[in-house]
Amino acid sequence: MTTKRKIIDYISNQEITETPEEVGAVQPFSEELVNTYRYPKEHIKTRPQFRVKSRPSDSGKSYPIDIAVFRGKSHTDKDVYIIVECKKKDRKDGEEQLRIYLDMSNAEFGVWYNGSDKIYLHKTQKEGRNAYKVIPNIPLYGKNINNVGRTYREDLTPP
Repeated sequence: MTTKRKIIDYISNQEITETPEEVGAVQPFSEELVNTYRYPKEHIKTRPQFRVKSRPSDSGKSYPIDIAVFRGKSHTDKDVYIIVECKKKDRKDGEEQLRIYLDMSNAEFGVWYNGSDKIYLHKTQKEGRNAYKVIPNIPLYGKNINNVGRTYREDLTPP
């Protein structure tokens, strides 16, 4: 019997099982959210995983989210802001799964990431239904959809 290797989760500092998805996608994107996008670790949840309902009428939550980013320190359903769905490097599926998770949550943004490829989605309401638009990136911490793709002097880092 082989023992599974363990790693330390970047956000929660909990010991977790090393998997290709964790090493190749979840942990690197968690670090990117903190170091590049500047989201505080307190606004991000990886372990235990945030869950969404499979149907609006469900009382329990069954779908685990790889990375959930919240508007603040409160990790509640109403405060979820970004959902990140991670896959192993060789996987190309998951965008539809991300859309389902976005449908079942209050998140405004979604990210699909497999360690090399990324898809960014912005969810809006159109005629009473969720509509999705592929966007070039997600907002930096403290910014919104109007700031995506724009560079501001205060966002630049000195060389």
